[in-house]
Amino acid sequence: MAAGGSTQQRRREMAAASAAAISGAGRCRLSKIGATRRPPPARVRVAVRLRPFVDGTAGASDPPCVRGMDSCSLEIANWRNHQETLKYQ
Repeated sequence: MAAGGSTQQRRREMAAASAAAISGAGRCRLSKIGATRRPPPARVRVAVRLRPFVDGTAGASDPPCVRGMDSCSLEIANWRNHQETLKYQ
């Protein structure tokens, strides 16, 4: 009877292990190809209307923080950190 008890215990362990594998509770492997590929950058359309900035405290020599570069390009300047200046096309 002791041999029968250990056989039942082994069956329970195997059933629990297979149930965990089926349910996804175990570790899942990622494909090497899928892990390194990135989706292409998304294209968006931005509509901006540039108006002159009116403020009595600002001097006439202060440059604007939003500039229209041409008919389809825009630049938003961050004067505190020039590395964070954004350019949209």
